[in-house]
Amino acid sequence: MSKQITGLLLLAAICGGLAALCVGHYFAMKFQQKELESYSNYALNYSAKVAKDIFGSIQEAKQSSAEPCSIEDLAKLRTSLWEHKFIKDIGRVIDGRVSCTAEWGVLEDKPTLPEPTSSFPDQSKHWLNTDSVLGLPYQTGMDQDGNVIVFTSPFAFDGLRQPPSDMAVKVLRPENNFIYRSFGAFEIDSDMLVPLPSFAMWLPFPNRYLHYRTCIGPTLCAVGVNKVVGAYELPLSAVLMITGVGVCFGVMLFCPFYIRRMKRHSMIYHLRKAIVRRELSMVYQPKMDLNSKKVIGVESLVRWHSHEFGMVSPDTFIELAERHSLIRPLTQLVIETSLFEMSPLLTKYRDMSLSINLSIQDLFDASLMPFICECSKQNNIRTDQLVFEITERSAGDSHELANIVARYTEQGICISLDDFGTGYSNLAWLGRLNAKEIKVDKSFTQSIGTGSINQTMLDAIFSLVQRLNVRTVFEGVETQEQADYIQRACPNALAQGWLYAKPMIIPQLEAYLSIPKA
Repeated sequence: MSKQITGLLLLAAICGGLAALCVGHYFAMKFQQKELESYSNYALNYSAKVAKDIFGSIQEAKQSSAEPCSIEDLAKLRTSLWEHKFIKDIGRVIDGRVSCTAEWGVLEDKPTLPEPTSSFPDQSKHWLNTDSVLGLPYQTGMDQDGNVIVFTSPFAFDGLRQPPSDMAVKVLRPENNFIYRSFGAFEIDSDMLVPLPSFAMWLPFPNRYLHYRTCIGPTLCAVGVNKVVGAYELPLSAVLMITGVGVCFGVMLFCPFYIRRMKRHSMIYHLRKAIVRRELSMVYQPKMDLNSKKVIGVESLVRWHSHEFGMVSPDTFIELAERHSLIRPLTQLVIETSLFEMSPLLTKYRDMSLSINLSIQDLFDASLMPFICECSKQNNIRTDQLVFEITERSAGDSHELANIVARYTEQGICISLDDFGTGYSNLAWLGRLNAKEIKVDKSFTQSIGTGSINQTMLDAIFSLVQRLNVRTVFEGVETQEQADYIQRACPNALAQGWLYAKPMIIPQLEAYLSIPKA
């Protein structure tokens, strides 16, 4: 195996491993994102139940018409306390002091409230985890609205399960980001809330955080963060397994490429041998005059039946020949073989022509024309019986190409513009090259009767050729409907296609020409 192939194999393995790691990272992050969303919603819904108890009890107390701290008022406060399980106590505040509570009744030593942790625009206040003002040995949260104060039970959140160690959630008031409660082993800071770009979901970036925000109404939200994301949360054994699978997959994808590459290299080798050994064969497809129903020419088509690869498409081996500097010997073999095999028929039928396909590379080969003239002379074929079909696949040097075509025309050789209507084979090239024949691409012929845009363009081509002194050949004629349509629109046209004859070898062509045409 060459160093280049080894390097490509190694690259494929590395790319496969990285791709698998990225895919594994992506799906791990998607799973963690769902897990984060689930826990954040759970924590928010639980906190909302606590908040509902707190603010519900406050509203009930505010609606009481009894004298604050009276027997009737304390009775109502106690009823409210019993109905709300997340409340430790509820009382009244007069002049910044707690005057009474449902549990303690009227207080003799009325404690002064400390500065609140946060004050809100609606005049409500909140104390977060404050030492009990009632002298109890624990911290609690307190909420005041008007003259009502509620003490949250220190056990209110004991029923909430804790998040995983790499996850944290905080429940907050959105308008000032006041935090009511935090869950998790770490504090969430602003750097953790920078959003990931969408493409980063695929890439195993370190020190990135997943985050999620959800709200219930305008006053209560939850923000969750997962700080160990994607592949970084997976055990090393899982990462190695995913990467190994990717390496194997990359190598598996490389194998067809390697086989194809070796096959193509092998095909070049066999094509070169086939040209040297003259193992390529020719078939010939007639061109029919639609008016006289007479065969006025044939097109020579090269075929390669390889012992190694079977029947190889001309598109495949001609492209290989052009890419690997084999087009010159291939073209010379086609011309030499075609003129030799067709010599008896072209001598017998002096008004019949032979068409051969050339590439642009062939035309720019200065030695080609002398070779054609010499082969014609050896086989007793007039040069005016030869037609060379060219297809322009790139813009190229149109001025130089026009000069070359002019030199062929001076020798009596006809240049035909193949695949007319597609690519660069259009009216502009027809004018520049002064071609004597155009060959309309079969895609237009096969559009007849379909009403497609190609048929509209075909009608434009009919209008064009009626005004030009140029012979027109329509290839790909397969039905009588197509032939009749072409003949009505362009009476002097030539047709080529399976309606009249498939490509055939010389003995078959001789027999075909001997049959009178209706």
